[in-house]
This record gives sequence, structure tokens and C-alpha cells, in this order.
Amino acid sequence: MAIVGAIIFGLVDDKGRLLRLVRWIYDRLGRDGESAASVMEHLRDRVRGLLAEREVLKRVVLWGTVNWLLDLLALWLFLRAFGGSISFDGLLVAFGLANVLASIPITPGGLGIVEGVYIPTLVGFGVPVATATVTVLTYRIAQFWLPILMGAVSYASLRIGAVPAVPTPRSRFERLQSATRDGSQVRLSKAQWIEKNAPRDRTGLFATPTYEDTGEQPKQPPRDEA
Repeated sequence: MAIVGAIIFGLVDDKGRLLRLVRWIYDRLGRDGESAASVMEHLRDRVRGLLAEREVLKRVVLWGTVNWLLDLLALWLFLRAFGGSISFDGLLVAFGLANVLASIPITPGGLGIVEGVYIPTLVGFGVPVATATVTVLTYRIAQFWLPILMGAVSYASLRIGAVPAVPTPRSRFERLQSATRDGSQVRLSKAQWIEKNAPRDRTGLFATPTYEDTGEQPKQPPRDEA
């Protein structure tokens, strides 16, 4: 926590000592010190804006604390699920140390660093090695890898787009209901109603009526005798 406090103090310091230090370190390492300093300047502006907004700062602190407490509770539940037990002080020390070291941007999300801190710290507070190992690995799967997997699936669904639903064919009764409702809302003549609702073939024309062939000759109308 002292490291985090020192970083925040350096960011809000008007003398810019932290920016000069970052620029000097990156120049010594053969990196672009100006780019690193510009990133730190952007972060400094964000921190200053957050400190100026008291209400926003209160909400950030509140929800950040809730998030940390729930994360700590999840670690304890995983430990208890595998038969391990630890004092609250030991759990708090392991959790705080792992998260402070994970905040140093060495690997993404502290991958490898968090596991390397959790396991020996839990073992140092009396948790068996096997229990500490399986607890930390399963906890990190749920805490680190599972959100990445869910985010990847969500991102893919946004990029690909939703699968269009296949329209279900309407029954004759539903078509009749729709036609009746349309006819009651708009006054149509009989010819207009037939033209709108009569069945059509694939070409859009009215279907030709078919008649059953009974084999009988059509009756001729009687002739008028002169």
C-alpha cells in the first residue's frame, strides 16, 4: 500500500518529480521516455480530476472496497472448499500482498506473479502445499480466466452479429385474424379485400382455380326452339 500511496502522491505532485523519474528510467533502458511520460501525464490528469470530484471519489472508494471484500471472500470460500483454514490476518496479508504486486505492470493481470505470491504466503500461514496450490489455481481460473472467456464470447457476438430468427409460418387462422383486423381498421371494398388477401402463386399472380375431373360431360344449356 505504501507503493501505491507513493505513486499517487507523485502523480498529484506539481513539481513533476515522478514524471522526470519515469522519463529518466526509460531513457536509461533505451526506451521512449517521452511516450512513458505522456502516459503518466494522462494518468495524473485523471487522478487529479477524480480527487476534485468528491462525490465521484466517494463512490469509487465505496465500490472499490466492496469489490475487494467480495474478492477476498471468494478466496476464503475456495480455500474452505478444499479443506483449508487460515486466520483472517493471514488471509488479508496474502490477498493484499498479491494485489499490490499485481498492480505493477509486469505481466497482464499479474499472471504468474499473483500465483507465485499466493501459494507461498498461504503455506507460510499454515495451509498445506497441495491445498494452497489447488485453491489458488481454481480461484485464479474463476477470477482471471473465466471473465476473459466470457468477454471473448461477448465480443465475438457483437462482431459477428445476432443470428436472425427464422420466421415461423402463420396458420390459416392467424392469417384470417390479420385480414379481418385490417379490414375492420380500413374500409375496403369487396374487390380490394379480395385483391389484398387472396392467395397468390410464386410469381405474385392470383392462383388459377382448379376443378376436379369427374368424367361427366358439362351440361349444355337448353336451346330455344323456333
